[in-house]
Amino acid sequence: MGSILIGLADRDTGFSHVRGQLVKDAQSILIADGYMSPPANGIYDAVTAAAVRIWQRNTNAPVTGDLTYDQYRQLTSKTAGEFEVLSQLTASFDGPTVAPPRQLLENTARPQAAKLGLTGPLGVALCFDIAVQMGRIAAPDITLIEEQFAAACGTIGQRRRREIVASVLAEHSGSDDLLRERLLTIAKGFGRVKGVQYNLRDWGISQPPEAAPAIAVTSAQDRFDAFFSALDLKFFTPDEFRYLGASHSNPDKVGKGFGLNYLPHESLWANMMPTARILERLRRDLQASIRLTNVYRSPAYNSAIGGAPNSQHMQFNAVDFFCNNGQSPEHWGATLKTYRAAGDFSGGIGIYTAKNFVHIDTRGENVDFTP
Repeated sequence: MGSILIGLADRDTGFSHVRGQLVKDAQSILIADGYMSPPANGIYDAVTAAAVRIWQRNTNAPVTGDLTYDQYRQLTSKTAGEFEVLSQLTASFDGPTVAPPRQLLENTARPQAAKLGLTGPLGVALCFDIAVQMGRIAAPDITLIEEQFAAACGTIGQRRRREIVASVLAEHSGSDDLLRERLLTIAKGFGRVKGVQYNLRDWGISQPPEAAPAIAVTSAQDRFDAFFSALDLKFFTPDEFRYLGASHSNPDKVGKGFGLNYLPHESLWANMMPTARILERLRRDLQASIRLTNVYRSPAYNSAIGGAPNSQHMQFNAVDFFCNNGQSPEHWGATLKTYRAAGDFSGGIGIYTAKNFVHIDTRGENVDFTP
């Protein structure tokens, strides 16, 4: 293989040096052949890369400072297989520990990747790390993952599939921040674990570029947009009701909502109709734009951002919003209460003055709450 096995990290962007047994084996030969001085410390730093460049020049190989799989075999007379590459990465996460059994790759990680439709080196790497940490993925988690695959918009690519798998299992890990960090790092191909920044390309794990996924005409997003367009709302567009939340799209919120939300299941869409109608009337009466800041929340996303365990957002009948009319949440909430008192809807109204938003839902019973 001509792809990179061990790459020199870009320290200017903060990525960590590759380290582990494969590096140490290469260093040992470079030392024995006089290309560098001891010790073989297992860290692929600038000194080691400089020695590799000299060796590459002397062997008429492209002088890059990175070692490809073929060059590693030529240098060390050893073959670096997928198990050795993945074990080196896992060891860097865990520190000195007992090496995982080789059969974990063939008997657990590969079948698990195939079951989840994960292809390529990163898909197998993710399932290998899951197997090292958790064993086989439990059946309820498989079901939840498949539900999120089905709810995703259009044809989803490999990276999104990996992120869904990582997010579901990270959520079920509870307070295990290390597991969350490492799974999401592998899913994306880069990230931070224990404060160390990883670029998995340097570690011999890179995914071939994907063609842009074709968007199916009957994708979940298309059907969602068609459903809300049919409501003939004057002041709101379908994309406002499929807003997934600020934390969902913020990489700084890993473990606190990032990547955990998705479109509600089709069976829930009708739940938003009464709420949308009330918001439409409120927008008309206030004569000012309304911005929706929280709409649907998946159970995992709701938990991660500290939502109430029985939040109506998970039923897709609730919205948090603010209004750009110069008035206070008390005024917006009071207007909603007049609608409710007139029997126009039954549901909850929450007034959050300090955070400048109001919550409304159409749960079928009247509830008022403040923080």
